[in-house]
Amino acid sequence: LKFDTPSDAVVFRAAFLQAKDLTAQAEGFPDEHEFYEQRGMLCRLEDDQWCSHGWGEVKLMRHARTGVSRFLFRKEKTKELIACHQVLDHPELCKLRPNVATDDCWTWTAHDTSRLEPRKERVALKFGGPKA
Repeated sequence: LKFDTPSDAVVFRAAFLQAKDLTAQAEGFPDEHEFYEQRGMLCRLEDDQWCSHGWGEVKLMRHARTGVSRFLFRKEKTKELIACHQVLDHPELCKLRPNVATDDCWTWTAHDTSRLEPRKERVALKFGGPKA
């Protein structure tokens, strides 16, 4: 492509990269493969209260080249992306802890990127449950 001015090229490149990122978020990443899938219910700690985000598909994806793993949660019926974060070996992040109330629920903290602005969140995942 040829542009009349260098600033047009910069604007086009920025728009192209943004569109590429949005497409990758919507379609997943082609260099990733799924290595775990299970049904579960995701909750987030919001204002010191657990808020349920419903039942859906839990997936762990691994990038073929880098080996980086990613956690995904999509709602069952709408396929809306509710949670997306890298699985990190970090003392404060992604450290699984059992929920004290039940033995089929685990909690952890992660930098979630499913929304427009990434943010540190406390999440809980309850496994299994009735089919919708």
